[in-house]
Amino acid sequence: MVARPGLSGALAYARRPEVRHRRVELARRLVALPTVSSSAAGRGAIDRAAELLRGELDRIGLDRVLILRGAGPPSVWGEWRQAPGRPVLLLYGHFDVQPPGPAAGWARPPFGGVVSGGRIHGRGASDNKGPLLAQLAGLENYQIGRAHV
Repeated sequence: MVARPGLSGALAYARRPEVRHRRVELARRLVALPTVSSSAAGRGAIDRAAELLRGELDRIGLDRVLILRGAGPPSVWGEWRQAPGRPVLLLYGHFDVQPPGPAAGWARPPFGGVVSGGRIHGRGASDNKGPLLAQLAGLENYQIGRAHV
């Protein structure tokens, strides 16, 4: 297949069934982690989420990926520096969540990562784990898709 540069190649890559499946599974796994940063019990899940995101940035092909640890929850940092002199793009998103509250308020388990009706249900799916993964999908489409379609 002949490579199509730019947006058309990135979109064609994003529409591949195996790419979509991998992204849904990644989102499901991330939403299933009880990453409640206000709870000491959530620390292990937050660390697992940071590792999951670090692995995704590595897979996408960023040059330098780190988990930064301090007094609070860890941050995941990634750099791609293959375009010297070009503008810098900074993306931010959090992957910790608020406590889910009473179980009676949930139709599905808050940390089940349940896929139903074409949607992923669970705490953080829309704030902010899903949007964060959408940013990473955009990076992947640009980084990988434009060169491999």
